[in-house]
Amino acid sequence: MHDSNPFFDLPYESAFEALGNDFYDYVQPACFPKPLLRFRNDDLLPSLGLSPTEVCDRHFVEDFCQFLKRSFTKPLSIALRYPVLQRFMRKPIIRQCCKS
Repeated sequence: MHDSNPFFDLPYESAFEALGNDFYDYVQPACFPKPLLRFRNDDLLPSLGLSPTEVCDRHFVEDFCQFLKRSFTKPLSIALRYPVLQRFMRKPIIRQCCKS
């Protein structure tokens, strides 16, 4: 059951939507058949008003792998368009990373 997931009560704000329609598309959330939680950022939880003891691994999976909350508020998720990401990349940084 996902009704007691503390992540679902947080006031999410979509910064991507504030960019405008040219920067993203609405898409169906990905379906991960075997979600695997590889890392829990327990250090971040207090800044969200949550305690690591009240958040279990299942809560992370439900919200960040299965997108359950998003299906309650909006039927689609936002995906940034790839060319938008390229515009924000700085060429000098790319050149430095690609030097051999």
